[in-house]
Amino acid sequence: MNTQTVTASDFPTKITSFKAIKGTRILNSTLGANKVTSSFLPNPFDVSVTKRKGVPAITFNFKVYIDANNTSQLYFKVDKTSTKFCLEYDHAEETPEYVYEYTIMAEYGCSTLHEDSEVTLYLMDTDPITSSGKKVIVHPPA
Repeated sequence: MNTQTVTASDFPTKITSFKAIKGTRILNSTLGANKVTSSFLPNPFDVSVTKRKGVPAITFNFKVYIDANNTSQLYFKVDKTSTKFCLEYDHAEETPEYVYEYTIMAEYGCSTLHEDSEVTLYLMDTDPITSSGKKVIVHPPA
């Protein structure tokens, strides 16, 4: 398993066109290996990153588990190379009893990413910094 250290300062630009939809409340202990803890955040899942032909933007659609007691703002950010993206928030330092499954939808205007480009998508807790990431390939819409 490859690991890479990332910090909040690696993602200087906020992406303002994103939507976070709170879904089902789930008992955290039922998530098995994907259980959210104070030192582990599971990777984003059900990830789709698409680019429509002739449109200088990519579209993200993915799911994450977030502590049900979270009251901090969610931010979707991008690094300077436009190849790493991060959903960040401030997760409590204790293991939550419940989490919510959030669906995240975002669009990022970018002419440098094309079909078959590789991007990395992170979920990051900003205090203390904990993150998980997943590499994904940009595809045309289905």
